[in-house]
Amino acid sequence: MADVKKNTPTLEQWAELYQVASIIQNMKPWHYLWDTDLITILLPHSQEPIYISVMGRNGACYGIGVYPGYKSIAAFYRLLHMPENELPAAMMNIQNCLMCYYGNRDELSPNERAIIKALGLKCRGENNWIYFRSMKEGYYPWFLNSEQVVLMTQALQNFVMAFKYILNGKITVRFEENETLLRLYSEERKEWLNTVIPVTPIPVDSSRYVIDNKDLLHKLNCQKPSNMSIEFDLVYLSMPFQDNKDETPYFPGFLSIVERNSGMCLSQHIADKDEETEITMINMLCDFMFKNGKPNAIYIRDDRFLLYIADLCKKINVKIIYGKGMPGTNELVMETTKLMRNR
Repeated sequence: MADVKKNTPTLEQWAELYQVASIIQNMKPWHYLWDTDLITILLPHSQEPIYISVMGRNGACYGIGVYPGYKSIAAFYRLLHMPENELPAAMMNIQNCLMCYYGNRDELSPNERAIIKALGLKCRGENNWIYFRSMKEGYYPWFLNSEQVVLMTQALQNFVMAFKYILNGKITVRFEENETLLRLYSEERKEWLNTVIPVTPIPVDSSRYVIDNKDLLHKLNCQKPSNMSIEFDLVYLSMPFQDNKDETPYFPGFLSIVERNSGMCLSQHIADKDEETEITMINMLCDFMFKNGKPNAIYIRDDRFLLYIADLCKKINVKIIYGKGMPGTNELVMETTKLMRNR
């Protein structure tokens, strides 16, 4: 286990982060930017950019989201493109980012209020209390460690400098035409540069889970096809568990196979947080086909699930369909969550 005390931010680190967060609060960037108007920061020696999103234009929730790297921003876009009737658990538990919130006093922990008091900051009234959270897929929103505080401080400091160019009218960004303001450090010129560029396409994760067990594939191909269509999914249940008080609480992964037409649950499994879910997925799907034959089609929530089962389904000639909703799975997840809460 990592040394928790070693990863605890110092008061000096908190002071620097709260200082820049207060500057942003006074600048009120949510009066000018929508959450999809991204600012891009490329820190020196970084291989991937940091994307920054501003929340609050609609007056619902004020904050700054820091998305470090392509995987992080890909989850952001996935959240944006989810249907309105999607499961809240499926939507919120996939994020990988650092958040700065401007909320109310009761949203802060006693330790956070103690830090604000120690720093001599004045936070009074609605949407004036500053606090921070780390969002990680499958985990409960949690407090920042030392490395995250440093990263967020650097990101927000550069956001302030970049946003000033927009605020002062020195740079015009046509966000609606898929432009972003890029801020990067030029080693050649020894200075920070700010320029408008098109938002670069996010590299697609092509690291598919490959099945090369010829004996397994042969046995699966010998299974008789059925007329049954199934929904196959992994969703994080919105019931956080914490094994140790010093560890981040996690959401259990819930794997299920549901008959598409009837909504009947045919198989389910709650995964441990340290479990290799991609292996469990393949084993679960194979066991199902050995008992029931090859399904007519497998419905999945979105194209991300293809990374796990696309290779297998291609080799055994099973059709995959996504983006058509998961009504049976959604009902099962809600019922399972309700049962767990009533224990």
